[in-house]
Amino acid sequence: MFCKNCGQKIPDNSKFCEVCGTKVEVQQSNLKTSNTQHSTQDIWSAGNNGNAGQNPSAGQNTYTQMPPNAGQNPYAGQNTYAGQNPNAGQNPYAGQNPYAGQNPYAGQNPYAGQNPYAGQNPYAQPYPTAPVIPMKWYKFLIYFAVIAGAIMNIISGILYLTGYMAEMIGDVLGAMVGLPGFTSEQVYSIYSDLQPLDIFAGIVFIALGIYGFATRSALAKFKRNGPSMLYGLYGANVVISLIYSIAVSSITELDFLSDSVASILVSVAMIVCNIAYFNKRRHLFVY
Repeated sequence: MFCKNCGQKIPDNSKFCEVCGTKVEVQQSNLKTSNTQHSTQDIWSAGNNGNAGQNPSAGQNTYTQMPPNAGQNPYAGQNTYAGQNPNAGQNPYAGQNPYAGQNPYAGQNPYAGQNPYAGQNPYAQPYPTAPVIPMKWYKFLIYFAVIAGAIMNIISGILYLTGYMAEMIGDVLGAMVGLPGFTSEQVYSIYSDLQPLDIFAGIVFIALGIYGFATRSALAKFKRNGPSMLYGLYGANVVISLIYSIAVSSITELDFLSDSVASILVSVAMIVCNIAYFNKRRHLFVY
């Protein structure tokens, strides 16, 4: 049989629908009466029918049709509380926050602006600065000493070539014999080997003058070979002065070497001082 409420098929002897729980006693009584009537008709038909023993409806359930209320739920789609919520939209605490806007620490930071390490990096180590090296002597060399030496060498070379140095020797000779000084021609006529020596010395000193300007340029530009060129310049002056003094002394048989010793020693001292000075500043000349 079927439940009159939900239309679901339930056992014949059920008192309640197993699906919706509706009581089905009235339906059962009706079904019993209907079944009794059908049974009486079946018995009569069985005795008065030539087809006795043959039930044309055997295996056929006459109640396979759904009851009139099958599939109809009187409350289907009806929710008595639909849209009705007694508390809908009512929140007793809505908009009420006992602590709203109340923060005992709002805007108060006990450590605000107080950072014991602010601006202090314990690992920040300043780059070691190189010690300041005095460069006054260097400036004196490139702005005066080397330039003046180069000019003096060129002038000296010109004096050797023009015979002025020979006239100086003539003055010494004249003083020795009580006569006025001799001219360069007279000196050269007496000492024939002196003129080629003066020409050679003149050319060398002019060359040293040019080399002096090149040395000054190398030092000013911090060239790697600048200090070495300066040593070579002073060394060449010492060597040329020494050679010339020895040669003149041997030609004239006069002592010119002792007069040149002082200037030679000064030149040697300059070489030693410059070597010590520039060795401490070698790292500056790297170009």
